[in-house]
Amino acid sequence: MLGIKAAPRRRSSLPDAFGAAPPPSPDHAAGRPKNSAAAVHIGAPLLSSLALITLAGGTFWYSATKGVLVGQIASAGMLPFALHGLLRGGVIKSVMLAVTLLIIAVGTYQPAFADSLVVAMTGKSSPAANMFAAAIIFGLVFLVARLGAGCVRRRVVMKRRWFLSLDRLAGTTIGAAEGALFVMVACWTALALRPFGENLMHAPRAEDESFGRHVGRAIVRLSDEVSPGALGEFCRSTNPLNGIPALSEAAAELNATGSIDVNRLDPQTRAMLNEVLRRLPAKAAGGAPSPSPSLPSQRQYPTLQFGS
Repeated sequence: MLGIKAAPRRRSSLPDAFGAAPPPSPDHAAGRPKNSAAAVHIGAPLLSSLALITLAGGTFWYSATKGVLVGQIASAGMLPFALHGLLRGGVIKSVMLAVTLLIIAVGTYQPAFADSLVVAMTGKSSPAANMFAAAIIFGLVFLVARLGAGCVRRRVVMKRRWFLSLDRLAGTTIGAAEGALFVMVACWTALALRPFGENLMHAPRAEDESFGRHVGRAIVRLSDEVSPGALGEFCRSTNPLNGIPALSEAAAELNATGSIDVNRLDPQTRAMLNEVLRRLPAKAAGGAPSPSPSLPSQRQYPTLQFGS
């Protein structure tokens, strides 16, 4: 009446004195969470993980009912690698795979690459110090690569939904490939050690349910499943045991006698073994002094007995 208008009441985001809740946000009214991107990040790996577990479980059950050992090994061996790739993503998996291969290559072809650093710091060369320095360097490289790849994934990949889906798919694929390599190692071993498995199965002093006979049955069974068809041809053509003299000789010795007598191996193979042991500390090499590089055949090794 006096021409004074009441000020509009300011809507508070807090409940009033009578407990009335504030009006819902547009996202809540539409049934959407406030942080829909976070919901996608959490929900998608969960659903994908359940799908992978269901697929692997179904494959394992079907293989078990049909008596297919290679299917059981594949489903159980590939699932952890695939889940790890799904959670880590393709960016992290690819970077860490490249770093791991680089570390293996350097450790294989340049095992004493840290020796110059050891000499510069201590004034003398030491195999133990070389191994310790190499382990520190490899660990730092691995840590830096992991942190860098994780940073790139958080800042670039996870901000784009399509990129994140592609990253998860790539990680799952890389992980499944690593699991497939694990299955291939089992197949290569079974094909190479089938005679050894037969010896374990028919060992005269072994009990019917002994661990050795179970191992022998598994080797023979897996070899029988893998041998025929294209899978057997592929495994035989790619078996690395055939291309590494030390491993092929050890497998032949194991198949023939059920044991590995290192002293009867090829002199060149023993020289390579002596060179590896020479680079180890005395305690790691069994407490014995390192053999002389000029007389590699003087070291006597114990016989590794596997059969009974």
